[in-house]
Amino acid sequence: MTSRIRLISNRLVVATSETDPGQAVFETGTVQGVSGIVLRKARIRDLSVNTIHLKEGAVTVPALGYLASNFGPISSFATFLSSTITLKGVAGQPIYVMLLYSGPGTLSSEFGVIGGRILVNGVAVPGGWTIESYSGATPVRVRQPERISMAVVTATGSPQTITVEYQMFGSGYINAGAMALSVAMKR
Repeated sequence: MTSRIRLISNRLVVATSETDPGQAVFETGTVQGVSGIVLRKARIRDLSVNTIHLKEGAVTVPALGYLASNFGPISSFATFLSSTITLKGVAGQPIYVMLLYSGPGTLSSEFGVIGGRILVNGVAVPGGWTIESYSGATPVRVRQPERISMAVVTATGSPQTITVEYQMFGSGYINAGAMALSVAMKR
């Protein structure tokens, strides 16, 4: 025999006494356009879960790329690392794309320059970089740049793919081992 407690209500309140108005724990509501019984808020000290289901790609796995061999020199912007992230967001809401680039460059002339930029869905993200040398020595290897950037993409409400490209041009090359990380976050 099983026993069951069934509570029919549109609101569950926890109170410390008969006169305490209490705080709603569960109530009818809407979360990201879906109506139902919702947990108002929670603080969990310790959580152990066997299975968890995260809807609509609420969390994405970071897209990480490493440059396997030197890239360059090249006279116009060209992609040396790229990645894609696929997720579904609520239509019209922002998807935040965090971008990190770190890698050394080597200039092939004593007065050389390497320019770099990041594109998200074909649009340049503000905050490109340059590596310059006026040292009079060739080749010049530098550890810069290290950049963290953020881009915002508007969600379509359907699964969408965000393309990230790391590009460079110039009289030098990006060294093997350069690293690019792209992570998408949504509400």
